[in-house]
Amino acid sequence: DVHLTNLTLTLLLALLKKDAAVTVPSFCEITLPKLLRFAKSSITHGAAHETLVQVFRAMVSLSSAHPALQFSALFAQLYDPSSGGVAGEETKVLSRSSLTNVSKCIAAITTTLPLISLTEGVQRFARDAVATNDTLAQLALLSMGEVGQQADLSMLADLKD
Repeated sequence: DVHLTNLTLTLLLALLKKDAAVTVPSFCEITLPKLLRFAKSSITHGAAHETLVQVFRAMVSLSSAHPALQFSALFAQLYDPSSGGVAGEETKVLSRSSLTNVSKCIAAITTTLPLISLTEGVQRFARDAVATNDTLAQLALLSMGEVGQQADLSMLADLKD
C-alpha cells in the first residue's frame, strides 16, 4: 500500500534526522538497498515518492556518516538504468515511469551539491543525452529536466548547444 509506504518513509526520515549516528549503519546495510529498488519502481508515486525524494536528500546531507551515503555512491547506483538499484542484481529495462521516478531522486541528490559539482553533474547529463543507449539518454534528459526545475541552469551557457 502506497499510503503505508509514505508513512514508513516519513518515520525513516525522522529517524535519520534525529539520531544519525545510531541509525545510519543499519540503515545502509538493510534499508538502503530496498530504497534504491523502490526508487526504480514504476509503482512509486504521489506522497510516497515525494517523501522518498526527501529521504535521498537527507542521505546526501549525512554523507560523512557512511561512505554508502556519499553523493558519488548514491549517484552511481541510481544513474545505472540497467540495474535494479542493487549491485549484482539482475538486469532489467526500466519503464518510462521508473525512469521518471529515478530522475527525480537523482535531481534531489544533485541539487544538494555545491554549484561546481552541480555544473559537472549537468554536463554529464548533457553528454549522456546523446548516448547510443536509449535508456541512458532518456534518463539523462529526464534528470537534467528535473535538476532544471529545482536549480537555475541559466549560468551554463554551453548547455544550449
